[in-house]
Amino acid sequence: MKRLLTLHLRTNDCAAEAALNGVALARVTASGATALPVHEFLLRGVNRLTLRVDPASLNGVDGDTEAAIDATPASAVVELRLAGTGDRVLARADWTMQTPVDIDVDVDLPIDFPRWRWLDAPSLPVASQDAMRARALQCARERVLEFRRGVADGWFALTCLAIEECAVAYGGDVRTAQAAFLDHLRAAPDGRPWSWAWPSDEDFVLWPDADGRLLSCLRRAGGPALEARSRDGRHAWSLPLRLAWIDDRLHGLR
Repeated sequence: MKRLLTLHLRTNDCAAEAALNGVALARVTASGATALPVHEFLLRGVNRLTLRVDPASLNGVDGDTEAAIDATPASAVVELRLAGTGDRVLARADWTMQTPVDIDVDVDLPIDFPRWRWLDAPSLPVASQDAMRARALQCARERVLEFRRGVADGWFALTCLAIEECAVAYGGDVRTAQAAFLDHLRAAPDGRPWSWAWPSDEDFVLWPDADGRLLSCLRRAGGPALEARSRDGRHAWSLPLRLAWIDDRLHGLR
């Protein structure tokens, strides 16, 4: 794809999260950087880019203290970029010790994105989210059990709408995407099966995004609930899973 829209987040001495249109997409702890394509989270017209800094990650250091002055100041920046003949920054939010920990920036995109299905998913009432957590945890555990067997039929059934929309978003093919997923699932880079972590009840968090239309399956540390490592310990793989409750069943819409 010649015109790729990507989200870029980088931090220095703080943890921060970046979101698009109310959906948290990237998180960096301490000092680091990450980037990902984001077509399936964008809309035609006004889009909201959000940068959230975790105050707890600042360790109580005041920007006016001697320690803060001597050290490199904590900072965070998120950018929405258009790649192609050269990266073009379409929107940017910067955080320093002198700015609020939550920053929103709106950007108008004159691009004909489809009406993604997650936008029309019903918002789950707060009172129902605790009951939904048990269903979501069971769903995540079922995926781990099938991944350990090297199969993904349940995953493809759960995420079929998301797979179809990602094919539209990036000009791909559903069957090709599924085949590539299976190849990666059945052998880590070291040539052996992945070792999938078991989602425990104590560590599982169901986090509402997009005003409760999407429910993200996470670990308490903030990463996806579906995580694996290669047997040699050199490679990691995590699968974001954002669920929606539609027609009395769970759908993995993102």
